Amino acid sequence: MSLSPLPRFLLLGAALYFSQWGLERWGVWSDRPVITLRAGDVAQLRQEWLRETGRQPAPRELEASLRSRIDEEILLREAKVLGLDRSDPVARDRMIRNLRFAFPERRDSDAVLLDHAIALGMPERDMVVRRRLIQRMEQRIAEGLSVDDKQLQEYVARHPERYGAGL
Repeated sequence: MSLSPLPRFLLLGAALYFSQWGLERWGVWSDRPVITLRAGDVAQLRQEWLRETGRQPAPRELEASLRSRIDEEILLREAKVLGLDRSDPVARDRMIRNLRFAFPERRDSDAVLLDHAIALGMPERDMVVRRRLIQRMEQRIAEGLSVDDKQLQEYVARHPERYGAGL
């Protein structure tokens, strides 16, 4: 028994659709970027919290730290998409100076050194560059925001678990 072309086409389309859906659901394949926090990242956040406060973080505090780390990663990725790792003078100069210090014998141009720094992952690994790019993205976001006091108070009142009780 042979199916006509239309049912064959519909079955094939459905099979492809559900295959893609399944692969995305299980994290095998997705068009969306994935941010992965490993056990070492969580341990590092715990250590930072302990160093800063003298105690281990409560589950909600750790969760807030994890959310903050994810937000920073999103901002950093977006900064790179916008080319801020190349165009921001502070980040750019820092990366070039670091490579000139690390390789004083190299006489490459700034552009070549910048390409090399980016290829080495300095926007992600150098804490000064990373922080600068995140701050630039935060500034861009803040420039487009305007909230009146009443809206802000209503929002805080709706989220007491996030901003503390009694506000």
